[in-house]
Amino acid sequence: MAETRTWQRFGDFGTSNNGEDTSASGSISSYLLITPNSGRFGDGLEITNHPASNAGEPNAGMAGPYPVGTEHYVVAVYDHTNTFAGANGTMTLYFDGVGIASNEIHPDLDMRTMNDNNNWLGRSQWNDAVFDGSYNEFRIWDEALPADYVRRAYQAGPDAVVTVPEPAAATIVALLSLLAVPFRRRFAR
Repeated sequence: MAETRTWQRFGDFGTSNNGEDTSASGSISSYLLITPNSGRFGDGLEITNHPASNAGEPNAGMAGPYPVGTEHYVVAVYDHTNTFAGANGTMTLYFDGVGIASNEIHPDLDMRTMNDNNNWLGRSQWNDAVFDGSYNEFRIWDEALPADYVRRAYQAGPDAVVTVPEPAAATIVALLSLLAVPFRRRFAR
């Protein structure tokens, strides 16, 4: 990142109030977000899940400001089968291979059925700042990443293939990203 911009996004997945290709508001829409500059965490790292009911927005984060100028490994796991934080599942945030925060997936949000026509890197369902940077590597998985995998993948570094131990619990979405300044754009799996 070249500049801290509160609420800029690494990724935003779901829809906005006005539907596809719009970013005016997400107040009554379902979405997931990962931001390096959360207004709730002093411009620190945050993951959130927001239900269309607008009945609360569970979040997990790290106080900021988010560190720039060096590469960091950020993983957000959203897992409906892990009921540690709530009956509808658990989201967990990892930073440089270490789990730093968890929270529930809101009971009104089901990622298996939510409208996800706005799946964006660097853009928000809201009229927030566009991400001021680029990506070294970005991955989306269709299964939960166990903590041991996240640690081993961080240690292996970008572009390394690290196998997920079997069996891994099935989930809806997990994000795996490596972010750096300067950034190189590379997409894998």
